[in-house]
Amino acid sequence: MGSDLVAIGQQYLASPREYELRFAVVMLMNYYNDDTYIDNTLKELNNVRHEGYYVKMAVAWALSLCFVKQRAKTMELFQNNELDDFTYNKALQKCRESFRVSDADKALLQNMKRK
Repeated sequence: MGSDLVAIGQQYLASPREYELRFAVVMLMNYYNDDTYIDNTLKELNNVRHEGYYVKMAVAWALSLCFVKQRAKTMELFQNNELDDFTYNKALQKCRESFRVSDADKALLQNMKRK
């Protein structure tokens, strides 16, 4: 990824505007969840702070996809994170709804839900 794209991505990740921030989260989800980028992507997702519904849902969606593609690293994040309860629980729910997550993992994730 070129330095111009990194700068643009950081600009959107820092945006207070709901749909700009959602755009950045969806870009992370779609293009930056492989071995090269996953650590930074999870860090960025963990640091998203916005009260907008569509931002929270995008972060949850992104984390569920990260779980499918990078289970171990995403599980580490689920066990130690700074996510608000809504986003965290929604991410777990989206993982459990996925056909690409094992029944054993779905049961484990169900028990990790915050009350």
